[in-house]
Amino acid sequence: MPHMRAIRPFTAAPVHRQTAAAVAVPSPVAPQRLLVPVTLPRTGFFISKTEVPAFIPRDDMMDQILRWALIEAEEGGQRNFGMPMKDQLLQLLGLQLPDSRSSAALHLCVAAEAAEAEEGGQRNFGMPMKIHQRFRDGSTWGFEVEIIKEGERQADLSVGFDDEVCIKSEWIGQDGSGMPTKEGKQEEVAGKHFEIWKTCDRKVDEDLRATIRAFCTGLVSALNKYYAFGSVFAEEV
Repeated sequence: MPHMRAIRPFTAAPVHRQTAAAVAVPSPVAPQRLLVPVTLPRTGFFISKTEVPAFIPRDDMMDQILRWALIEAEEGGQRNFGMPMKDQLLQLLGLQLPDSRSSAALHLCVAAEAAEAEEGGQRNFGMPMKIHQRFRDGSTWGFEVEIIKEGERQADLSVGFDDEVCIKSEWIGQDGSGMPTKEGKQEEVAGKHFEIWKTCDRKVDEDLRATIRAFCTGLVSALNKYYAFGSVFAEEV
């Protein structure tokens, strides 16, 4: 079994702006939810990113991160992060992922969980939050986080994979000097980096900054649990 290392905590990066054309596509499930245009690369202020090893299954990782966000950010956003957060469904066109799942049952299950989470609203992180789920060829590719305060949208965050690819090899060997080398059959894996962006131009006050920081800290903790135990809900021992 490949060695699984703990994910490096996110650190603030220099703010810069990127732009890209928005692409709106039909949602395959949950027609009662609003369809929102998606951009890739994301538009706005880059917060941080970390490279995801090629052997990590992207669809399973993001499905679990999404479920964590629905429970912790949307259902309990006020309690955990200081502001509520919000949920809606999105779809994104992109490359075909190896072994991707396109189960309508999974999508409907996630949509049902999102609806239940919205009713729970403002408990966990200090402000209400809602999560805009994003698909790519049938797999969960990321989500957008809408942070709310006193009924008004305060900030939008984007969480998910980028559109770069990495190479997954069948096994790892050694060269003559003992350094690791990729050997055997190789394949491209879409989604090289896991990124966090702030995708709006709204100013950030101290309360909002604290909420964003708390959400990112909780997200990093969930990712570390996934890397270490294979589940974002695992209890550390």
